[in-house]
Amino acid sequence: MLSGIGLRDTLPIYSVLVCLLLIGGCAAPKSEVGDQPDLFPPRIIVLGDARVRGWDRPWAFGPIPTELQSVGDKVCGASGGGKAIGYHAEAKDVDANPIPGGGYFCAVKN
Repeated sequence: MLSGIGLRDTLPIYSVLVCLLLIGGCAAPKSEVGDQPDLFPPRIIVLGDARVRGWDRPWAFGPIPTELQSVGDKVCGASGGGKAIGYHAEAKDVDANPIPGGGYFCAVKN
């Protein structure tokens, strides 16, 4: 542990270092997306320099409502990611403002 942060908290952050991110985010394995949205919304964070961004807590995302899957896939595709695999209606941007329409967690594009 480092300053009270466990391995579970740090691995998702390191997984986003390899991706250039926009709103969609970069996904770790699908199992890290939660069964339901967390009460505390995920937030986009800056890693290193301002060009590398990712979600602080991938497990805070829940399943994507069926009616939003195509929108999520478009958001993820536009940000260079793959298919949307998680959604949170109250996700926050890098300045902690709510993202209009919510935030999507994207699978890594192979």
